[in-house]
Amino acid sequence: MCKTIWVVHRMGRVTRLSTTATTRPIARLRRDSAARMAGLLTYRSSASYEERFGRKARSGMTCGETAEEAGHPLYLAQSYLRYKVALFSSNFDANCYLHIIRKMDTHDITRGRVTGGLDEDAALTAVLSTVTKRPLIISIDSDILCPPKEQRQLAEGIPDAELEIISSVAGHDGFLVENERINAAVLKYLQRELSEFY
Repeated sequence: MCKTIWVVHRMGRVTRLSTTATTRPIARLRRDSAARMAGLLTYRSSASYEERFGRKARSGMTCGETAEEAGHPLYLAQSYLRYKVALFSSNFDANCYLHIIRKMDTHDITRGRVTGGLDEDAALTAVLSTVTKRPLIISIDSDILCPPKEQRQLAEGIPDAELEIISSVAGHDGFLVENERINAAVLKYLQRELSEFY
């Protein structure tokens, strides 16, 4: 809307569709709910949703009935997403979510650690090469938020790093779902690195 005011001032004409001067609370709630629903779709892989829900209709739905006629979501996946969004919205302050998003959007381990005109890759290599302890880096092969390519980049940049890639259809949530395999990888690493304790 602020851009519209500038355009009207400079150009004399403007057309705006579906906008207001201020955002109403219900619009913020709908926006936040839509954003959370979109986020949920990226935490898991499409294979995970397909395996769990497929195109299964909610119980009580008849074959010819539409969601509009029923007054609620038609598919189990829709019902699950709406339930999770409602749960999230009622338990999580939107301002905290915005703060987390800003932190995630600006996360950069090279900031403040590299001087000079290095390009991004050279800066990352310089910072990673300073890590002196041999880490275990665990990646989920279907994760699109922290993809294996980026985990591999960390492992290649840190001296003596170990990379464990775990196969899972769970996407980013694989770190929650594949806990037995992750625990096994961590235990193996600890037994090797800290054998006096494990």
